[in-house]
Amino acid sequence: MKTTETSDFMSEICRVPFIRLVLPLLFGIALQSKFRIFHFDALYIAFPVLILLVALFFTGLHLSWRFRWIWGLIFFALIFIFGCRLVQSKKSESELPLGKRSAMSILVWDNPVERANSPRFEGLVRAFSDEEGKIIACREHIFVYMNKSEASQGLQAGDLISLTATLNPVVVQQNPDEFDYRTYLLRREIFASVFVNGNEIQIDRADGLSFYRKYPLMVQQYACNTFEKAGLSGDEFALAAAITVGAKQYLDQDLRRAYTSSGAVHLLAVSGLHVGIIFVILNFLFAFLDKGVRRKIIKNLIIIAVLWFYAAIAGLAPSIMRASFMFSIFAVGDMFGKPRNTYNNIAFSCFVLCVVNPWCIFEIGFQLSYAAVTGIVFFQPKIERLIYIRNKFLSKIWELACVSIAAQLATLPVILYIFKQFPLYFVFANVVLVPLLPFMMSGALSLLCLSWCPPLLDFAGSILAYGLKFMNFSVRFCESLPGSVVQGIYIDARQCALLVTAVLALAAYWSFRKTATLYVFLTSLIGIFAIRATHIYQCNNQQIFGMFGVKRAAYAYFIEGRSGFCLRDSLSIEKKFDFNTANYLIRRGFKSELDLKTFSLDAANAPDLYEGVILFADKSFGLSSRLRFNPKYEGEPFALDYLWIIDASRIAPEALLSCYLPKFIIVSDNLPTYRNEAWIAIAEKRNIPYHTIKTEGAWYVEK
Repeated sequence: MKTTETSDFMSEICRVPFIRLVLPLLFGIALQSKFRIFHFDALYIAFPVLILLVALFFTGLHLSWRFRWIWGLIFFALIFIFGCRLVQSKKSESELPLGKRSAMSILVWDNPVERANSPRFEGLVRAFSDEEGKIIACREHIFVYMNKSEASQGLQAGDLISLTATLNPVVVQQNPDEFDYRTYLLRREIFASVFVNGNEIQIDRADGLSFYRKYPLMVQQYACNTFEKAGLSGDEFALAAAITVGAKQYLDQDLRRAYTSSGAVHLLAVSGLHVGIIFVILNFLFAFLDKGVRRKIIKNLIIIAVLWFYAAIAGLAPSIMRASFMFSIFAVGDMFGKPRNTYNNIAFSCFVLCVVNPWCIFEIGFQLSYAAVTGIVFFQPKIERLIYIRNKFLSKIWELACVSIAAQLATLPVILYIFKQFPLYFVFANVVLVPLLPFMMSGALSLLCLSWCPPLLDFAGSILAYGLKFMNFSVRFCESLPGSVVQGIYIDARQCALLVTAVLALAAYWSFRKTATLYVFLTSLIGIFAIRATHIYQCNNQQIFGMFGVKRAAYAYFIEGRSGFCLRDSLSIEKKFDFNTANYLIRRGFKSELDLKTFSLDAANAPDLYEGVILFADKSFGLSSRLRFNPKYEGEPFALDYLWIIDASRIAPEALLSCYLPKFIIVSDNLPTYRNEAWIAIAEKRNIPYHTIKTEGAWYVEK
């Protein structure tokens, strides 16, 4: 039995040529992106390799089985170089005059998204003016932020607007372990943003978008308007828009957190499950075309066209494109009666996506999508065979549970490394919700067909609302259960690599039953626990103090071992800054900022604070807003290790430094620009080292 399973698996792998193509491509893209292994055009390396390939061909070595590895190595090198060249071909610098004011003509690229403070949309700059007023043609994407106005409310995709504004470069990463938003945008070739008053723009309603860009957006907007007309509102409307047309901008943070904590967040992002449901629906609707070769070809061409139109409506995310590729290949195979090789289809879709956009390998959706579908294909049948259930109903439940377990097992390294949490009730949530999803999608899509008849639309909408409410209730119920999600899990890159090795070793042992693979699995787990033990020891003996980069806020941590406190200015004391420092705190051994006591800088009970000076780790920290000083003082200034400039708008730098002599000055991010510049000038004048949070990001010391 074991020999049969092994031979079946190996024969399956031998029929997957695209795995041998996609692996070197991924290596080339990843290494060139991270380390820039080629500082010159990679094609200069490809030409000698091609010449070597031709020379070896004429020697006749390609006819020898003994030297087949040489050909494999050469092809591996060529595809690796091709991957490096793909990265080099991507745009890395902006054509726009960053940091300067410019007149621009911008095409509204997508429908504006309503935000708490200002609407935002992605725009395509078609022309801009340089310093001399010369108009320069351009095609570069930027983010446009506007204040709420009548003009901003009327904007839609395809509008052409003219405005004059300062081009702000993308903000750099401010804090350690913070999400690198700048790199994320640069990989989308977005290098700048502008903020403009909505009443100061000129709008031309001319249709500037192409067909393939405009109509998917129109269909998405039409679907959302239809859901509103059907009576859907609140979380039910947001869920319907997300699971059908990929409009996730309507989901609030509480609902997103509920789906994440329950392990069902994949339902919110249109992916393979959603595309598969559309594929099944289309197969059912066009089943009458199965008779006859020509009819079958017509049927599958219709399915392929509808799948890609749906993918365009849902935003062409990597997970959607992967699923659309795979089901399109299934449809093509059905047209010509060819067998389906799932592994090859996965590898082929990955190869095509990477050629189209090499940056996609760094997107979380891409990584989770391919890990999940590969895990389901490989692990699900093996897990299902562990328990045999005769009852058909229970057997279906077990099958769904196996799919969820297989996907979670394959995506575990990415989930722990990126999200630093793990949902414990993911099996229960998916067993309940996944069977409901086809009915909810079918119901939501049926609303689009009933929009011509308001009574039927209202009736169908009221029925659908109950199903959507049940889905939202289920995830909130899972979230409310004790221990629903394990938070604050920290694994570093080494542990993530070992965890990936452990999963691969488990897969290999399941396929080949070789003892060596089991040893690799156990060794990887031992390595993970050893690194974890070292990390715990370091956290128990750490000393950390520093000021962190939070926009327009004064923000500091003082940590010793597994305890500490946080100081904030009074304006930001109630705000949450999980986005900024949560990952750093998790790395330092805290589950969240709630593990630290938080004090206002104006509070009288701030720990270790005396006369505006904090004594911590044998260092003295002067808080500019709390220090007492006499502007007419002429004696010897009081020595400080660090002076933290918070919001001393009424204090002249010269007067404060006449009373205190710091060895180092840290300027917080809540100062106005002119005050920031004043403190920089006085620090340079007196040769005092300084650090500005606004421009240089967080400043901290770890011992």
